[in-house]
Amino acid sequence: DERLDGWEYARRLALPTNSNLRSLLCADSGSGCTYPSVVNIDSDIACIGLECDIEVPTVVQIAPKVFYEYVRRPCVHFAFFNGAKRVWGGNSGPSMCAHPSLPVATQTCCPDGSKAEISCMFHGEYISFDVNKERCSNLVCPEATNSISDCGACCAQVRFSEAVPKRSHFQWTDGSCSFKLKVRLDGMAAIVHEPSSSVSTVVYVSNTVRNMNFFNLHWPRDPFVGDELFPTIDNNCANETCIEQDDWTCLCDITITDEVGFSAEPADADTILSTLTVGAFEPELFGSDYATGVTHSSDSSITIYHKVVGVYALDTIFKLSDEFGETIYLKNIVSNIDIGNTTKDYFVPPIRAPLNVRNPVSFYDLVDPQLRDAYYETDALIDHLISHQNTAPFVSKNLIQHFGISNPSPRFVESVATAFKTGEYTFNGVTFGDGKLSDLKATVAAILLDREATSTVLDADPAYGGIREPVIKVLAFMRAMGYTPTSHDRNIYPKFDGMYSKVGQMAHESPDQFSFFLHDYQPPGQFAQSKLSTPPSQVLTLSTTISAVEGFFSMVRNGLTWIGGGFGGKVFPYNGYPSAGDFSQSVGYLSYVPDGATISEKVAHIADLLTSGRMSSDVLAQIVASFDAGASDEMKIMVAQQLIATSPEFH
Repeated sequence: DERLDGWEYARRLALPTNSNLRSLLCADSGSGCTYPSVVNIDSDIACIGLECDIEVPTVVQIAPKVFYEYVRRPCVHFAFFNGAKRVWGGNSGPSMCAHPSLPVATQTCCPDGSKAEISCMFHGEYISFDVNKERCSNLVCPEATNSISDCGACCAQVRFSEAVPKRSHFQWTDGSCSFKLKVRLDGMAAIVHEPSSSVSTVVYVSNTVRNMNFFNLHWPRDPFVGDELFPTIDNNCANETCIEQDDWTCLCDITITDEVGFSAEPADADTILSTLTVGAFEPELFGSDYATGVTHSSDSSITIYHKVVGVYALDTIFKLSDEFGETIYLKNIVSNIDIGNTTKDYFVPPIRAPLNVRNPVSFYDLVDPQLRDAYYETDALIDHLISHQNTAPFVSKNLIQHFGISNPSPRFVESVATAFKTGEYTFNGVTFGDGKLSDLKATVAAILLDREATSTVLDADPAYGGIREPVIKVLAFMRAMGYTPTSHDRNIYPKFDGMYSKVGQMAHESPDQFSFFLHDYQPPGQFAQSKLSTPPSQVLTLSTTISAVEGFFSMVRNGLTWIGGGFGGKVFPYNGYPSAGDFSQSVGYLSYVPDGATISEKVAHIADLLTSGRMSSDVLAQIVASFDAGASDEMKIMVAQQLIATSPEFH
């Protein structure tokens, strides 16, 4: 708990030496504990002593200065629920609604009926309302309680932070708490908490302009025109079903209904997927609570788990495959929010019915927001996007383009997309990947080993291949020509400077989330007429083209420096324009010495490294013919490097 970080007097849950949990975390190798960084507990273990009284072991200590944090599995909660209890933060702080079955507040008792006393078995301990009621011997604080008379050794938990909600601690009361829905003009909705007795409400769930937790809802649509139906000031807040607010929103009373999705065996998987939207844990995790799964009568891929054999209840769990082929578990619950009632004509007369909206779920608990849940929500979003049917071909085509083929055939894209989806790719009897969706090992193997990437015959096709990205060209040039740091290189300053303005691209300098260029960019002229894409061409301008050539020339002549339009930074004060081969004002230079007995062989060797053998013998002969007969071999090699860097084969 970061709220207690650095406090040496924090009371921790120290596990006894005979603890089964401690033995698992210790992982004794025979010569002492190994303390693995992550320990997964896959089955129930017997508790010892104080452990049996703990609802959630947030942080446990197994040795001096050795602590383990409990990280629960991802779990979602309904945004609106019945039976909420009022909790308040700090001492005399604001209130909000909490789910009574979740461990989100501190143990709070009122022995004399009015004065609140809090206690904890360790700092940072949270318990549910039912456990709080049991520990207090039913002497739970009444709804109006708002201050603490005694905090004992747990005063560190009397804290409320409006600016940083995760640092707040709340206390239980027996007071009820209800929800309302706040709706903006654009249909975005916010949760409003209304505790039964409260001087003030936590601002981010209050009916004020400071409530900024707006989110999308799946509003129903008009059956005739298709528009979303929701209360706004434009429709008089649903014909006065809701109350208009000063901030141009509508505040609505709601009714929350939880019903079973199926009271008998559903027809098929599509029916289940279209009805149930809330996930569930694997029934095996609940031990003997669930009976052995029953296979669907007509679809063996569906398994149904009941707590009471044959009874379809809210806690019934369905195991099946989703539309992406992934195994999922769904809970047999349909939770909805009703706005209005049959006495108000929400729609146009004569239709009189409450507005029915699906109850949204969230990884966050507003009473106890944790960074962990932000990670879980982000992972869930990524999994959802990765599973979309358009993701595999989109990602596959983009990766192929980055590997140098701007216009891959549909067959090539399909092959890579299949490897992306299945997580496997087999080539000459060798299988790459572990069979999981989006496995990059399989995806990259499908790109590099495909016949479209390895066939030399395609080099004769003018539409094959693609131009390289600017930064990739610069790095490839430096790597091939043996870039070597000088004694001035201390790794304390950027190697490159102003690359985005010089060549149109630089690492970590993307102008937006869509990168430097569009994957389907078609330059005007013949490329556009031929429907051919060359994505990196989008950053090619007269300015970046000239700057790139200047940078390559400067690199060859004087190393990595800013002089002469070079790619380097201004590390040294200007001391005159150096002659070719003078690297005294650079942090690195090209040290490669080509093989070959003659200058022609050396030039050919340089061309092979920079163009992968694509430069013709005629072009090589023209480069050699351009040399000054009286120049040294070193100067001729510099000229060759510069000329090859300007050739189409290099780019």
